[in-house]
Amino acid sequence: MKTTSSGESLCCVSAEVDDFFVRDGTWDTNIFHEVLTHNVYGLPSCPGAKVVDMGAHIGAFSRLASDSGAAQVFAFEADPDNYEILAINGDKKWESYNLAGWVSGPARPSCYVQKCI
Repeated sequence: MKTTSSGESLCCVSAEVDDFFVRDGTWDTNIFHEVLTHNVYGLPSCPGAKVVDMGAHIGAFSRLASDSGAAQVFAFEADPDNYEILAINGDKKWESYNLAGWVSGPARPSCYVQKCI
């Protein structure tokens, strides 16, 4: 069992996944399963890709990208409590940042979206 700097207890999401931590009594476990178990975003295999996860929460999508073959994941999370858990859940392919991002001006970012939910 791990704890955050504020003393909040974290538990493993499941016996099968003993290196991804969530907060008990929150939506964290449901989000993990929606993203990783059910792949609700429809992320395909992405060997060698560089993936940017804006609003990374505690890292479920970042973990999915890493498990799907991404060479590098850049995870951004503005909320300090979520970021702390994101950093705990990170792996060697991740770079985690406690920052928010935005686009200014006429630039349009390119995004991969397979389906809308």
